[in-house]
Amino acid sequence: MSRRLYLYIPEKLTTSTAAKFIDFAVGSDAQPVIASTGLVNLDVTPITADANDVRNQSAQWQSLTKDATEIATRFRFRTGGNDLDSRANRDIGCIVGVLSQPQSQNKKVMLRGFADSSGSHAANCKLSQNRADMVKKELALEGLNFDQVVGLCDDAPIAPNDREENKEKNRRVEVWVK
Repeated sequence: MSRRLYLYIPEKLTTSTAAKFIDFAVGSDAQPVIASTGLVNLDVTPITADANDVRNQSAQWQSLTKDATEIATRFRFRTGGNDLDSRANRDIGCIVGVLSQPQSQNKKVMLRGFADSSGSHAANCKLSQNRADMVKKELALEGLNFDQVVGLCDDAPIAPNDREENKEKNRRVEVWVK
């Protein structure tokens, strides 16, 4: 289970301590500390899905991610929308940073878009593709090229579609490399 933590600061800071704390909390130096406490960190180091991954229930997802590695960040969306959330700009920078490393330079980038189970299957297919296309557009501005950009409708949920907070987890775009 996970819950997002939001840190707010005023537009004009009277002290730089709060800004330094937030920069540290979302920066790469803090992520090992966060992970060691059992909390979900923001490390975008590529990972390979394991056999127990709930997404493996989808044959299409398995086929599209076979022999690929996921960059451990996900773009999130509001119900029915394809606008990126407030965290997206930082995530884009992290993904570009990972893909600019020497070991990633010749990797093929793939985007996988998803919707929750609200609405018709046809609408969810279109929405998931639109979400993947939106992320592609933003990452392309940073010079990335893509091998595949696919919407998987409401297939391969990472949480049950029973409550709004779970549906929010399923409205996402995943970034994969091969």
